[in-house]
Amino acid sequence: MKITVRLFGILADRARTDSIDVEVEEGAMVREAVDEAARTPGLREPLDRLSFVVAVNREHAQMDMWLHDGDEVALIPPGSGIG
Repeated sequence: MKITVRLFGILADRARTDSIDVEVEEGAMVREAVDEAARTPGLREPLDRLSFVVAVNREHAQMDMWLHDGDEVALIPPGSGIG
């Protein structure tokens, strides 16, 4: 499945983009999409170090939420000015 991961604040700065398309297996959870996004150069360290709010399709979500093809996962770190 194709998932779009939207990045805000320091995550967007480190990745040098505000979104990444990732491929995950059917039945994947948010955590698998985040793990795939972490393969982007510059993202592993801040994703491991920072806490962040997760949203799926603009609704607050948890890391164990199931995803569907075409979903958008937003990763919002503290101080990103979103909220």
